[in-house]
Amino acid sequence: SSDYLTTDPAFCQELQKDCDYFGNSEELKQRIEEDYLHYKDIYNALNITYSSSNWMLLGDYLSLLYCTDQKFPSRINKLIDDKIFNRTQSDLAFYYYGCFNVTKGVASAPIFRDLFRMLEEKNSEKRFFLFSAHDTTIMSILSTFDYTDTAVPTFGSHLALEFWEKPKGSGKKYIRMVLNGEEIAIGD
Repeated sequence: SSDYLTTDPAFCQELQKDCDYFGNSEELKQRIEEDYLHYKDIYNALNITYSSSNWMLLGDYLSLLYCTDQKFPSRINKLIDDKIFNRTQSDLAFYYYGCFNVTKGVASAPIFRDLFRMLEEKNSEKRFFLFSAHDTTIMSILSTFDYTDTAVPTFGSHLALEFWEKPKGSGKKYIRMVLNGEEIAIGD
């Protein structure tokens, strides 16, 4: 079964199709080639062959170490600086926003389906829903509203979706999005 709070192409044929499409784009191929110049010494030190199928592993690996407050292995410690770390995180954002923007809303559809179902429950007094998810889940929601960034949401990030009716009783509804305390402008 799938976990809709984990935006994983393995759980959705449409998303897999979008990721395959973006994965074959010239834009991504060029990015991977450029990255080789930056990452080749690190991959060699880790005894991993750099390829298009594993180019994001470094970003995932460094992010995991950083988020769990672990030190980088000594054989790569001297090779990792803020510039390299930030580039690996930018690569992750580039890839995921790229996949999620092929067909708007595909990656976030399961989340919104469930959220709207909960909001429309008859006789429900619920006014607050809390979900715990992944950085890619936040990115999928943001990309639905044409928001992209050059970085992955940091560990512990939070996204608030506020559903408003203004003026009250008018039937005019809108969504306010707040990422890590900062309001995000989304269309009308």
